[in-house]
Amino acid sequence: KPLGDRPVRLPGQVLHAALQEWEFTELQSRHETPGQPLYCQSVFDAITMDQNETVLVFRGSVYWTVSAEGSVSGPLPLRQRWSDLPPAIEAAAFSPLDSKWYFFKGKRIWRYTGSVLDPGFPRRSSDLGLPRHPDCAFYYAPLGHMVLFKGSRYSVLNLKTLHQEPYYPRRLTDWTGVPQGTNGVLTRPDGRLYLFREQRFWRFDPVKVRVTREGEWAKDLSWTGCSNAPQSNNIL
Repeated sequence: KPLGDRPVRLPGQVLHAALQEWEFTELQSRHETPGQPLYCQSVFDAITMDQNETVLVFRGSVYWTVSAEGSVSGPLPLRQRWSDLPPAIEAAAFSPLDSKWYFFKGKRIWRYTGSVLDPGFPRRSSDLGLPRHPDCAFYYAPLGHMVLFKGSRYSVLNLKTLHQEPYYPRRLTDWTGVPQGTNGVLTRPDGRLYLFREQRFWRFDPVKVRVTREGEWAKDLSWTGCSNAPQSNNIL
């Protein structure tokens, strides 16, 4: 508490850096369930998978990686790998179409080639015809474009023109069985989508164009790095 009536101002960047360092220290020092990273006990901000089938889970100022073999690494500082990002993100997606990383926060979009920010980024979401504060983003192979969910609607971004496709946004009801407010989506090697909201997941089949299964991701999906589930669960 400041002395007297004079207000005390903390520089924004200094405060953000301090909070980021504090969160990273807290994540490292907290007790974790043996064999489980911290995000398994809570929620995460975003999830995606790269070209090597490595799953990346983002929470606050850090992220974890889960290899195709199930080995978990982290927490790792987010801005150590992608230095120009804000202290936390709202959505993330890796696109196999152009091998680039896309990050979303507030009204801006960042695009990276590896760990290098592409020229002209970050850009305003409105310049691309996209909504602010998306719930999640993911590359959808059947369309060949990036899809973003927000509330009851979804948008489709053409990655070649970097503009929203005509006739979008549309109602989320096009995705039969998909709930509103998902905080992450990724496509597994078999082509099926996995959507996450808090502790639940929904599996969406692009051929049947509907949700075909749901459950608790930390318990049922061994490739999230959260469980020593029997091999039979790998069919999920």
